[in-house]
Formats: sequence, C-alpha cells, structure tokens
Amino acid sequence: MVKRRLTKLRSYRWSSFRAYAGCGKAPEWLDREELLARAGGAAKYRGYVEDRVRQGIEEHPWEQVKWWLVLGTESFARDLRKRLAGGREMPGKSELRQRISFDEVVKVVERLSGEQWDEFRERHGDKRRDLVLWVARRCTGLTLEELGQVAAGMDYAAVTMAIRRFPKVCERDGALDRLAKRVIKRVGM
Repeated sequence: MVKRRLTKLRSYRWSSFRAYAGCGKAPEWLDREELLARAGGAAKYRGYVEDRVRQGIEEHPWEQVKWWLVLGTESFARDLRKRLAGGREMPGKSELRQRISFDEVVKVVERLSGEQWDEFRERHGDKRRDLVLWVARRCTGLTLEELGQVAAGMDYAAVTMAIRRFPKVCERDGALDRLAKRVIKRVGM
C-alpha cells in the first residue's frame, strides 16, 4: 500500500511535488526557490513528504492552518511570528499578532475604569461596554456573533452598531477617548 502511494505521488502529473522533489521538470510559472530554501533543498523536501506517506499520515492541509493565515505546524507558525516581529510594512503581519482573550480585554477595562463588567455591561448609556467590544473585535479574533455571545447574549447586529459608533463617541467624549487610549496601550494594539 505504501509503495503504491509513493509511486502515485512521484508520478502524478498535476502535483508540484515532482518539481519540488527534483523528480521532474518544473513548469515556468512555479517558483521553487523559496520553499526549497526553507526545506533545506530538494532531497530534504522529498524525504519529508515521502516519510509522511510512509507513516500513513493523511491529514487535510486545512487542519494545519494557524491563526487564519499560516499553513504549517504550530512550531513553524510560532517561528514565523518571531521573525515577523521586527519588520514594518509586511502583508498579513497584523493577523499574526498574539491574540488575547475577551476576558483579558474585560479585565483591562475593569482595572482602568475601576468598575466591574457586570456593573457597567448593561447600564444604559455607559459606553465602556462598547469599548470592550471595540477592543475585543481588534485583538481577540472573535467574530461579531461570538462577541455577542460572550457579551451577555447580544445580537451580532447590535455588536456591529456598537463597534461602528464607538470611535465617533470618543470624538465627543474626552474621558472615554483617554480611557480607550489607555486600554489600547495596555492590550498592545
């Protein structure tokens, strides 16, 4: 079975494996240099892929997607995050920033405002709830629906409106604007 899978891998004409592994000619459009440099050359690439076939590993590649952006192992994604830490103007860099939890955002707002989430969350006119939603949308990776669920069952449309209106409210409310800036600084946005 393994021998048949290896033969199929090496001979399948629509796969780029043959070109990367040095088993066949690369089409003009295929840029192999970057991948082969990262893999340590064609022989190491071929060995890595064929070893996975020999081990019987048949995982779907989308299961390896990390942080909605990086395809690879957890260690590869962490290494990539470290290497991107210093540069500027890198596409996708913002998606690789360390994510924080909704609870961490809440704790920062509680600490800086001096009041507990349960006390101000549903208070009419208190914009600290919207501050939490606005910051959490940018640093947690939660969807609007997920934010609504963790914020006491809010409808995602209400979450959308709160987030959309928050910057305008800050323009009119200096104290809220200062609090928002402190929260942003504390969570590392």
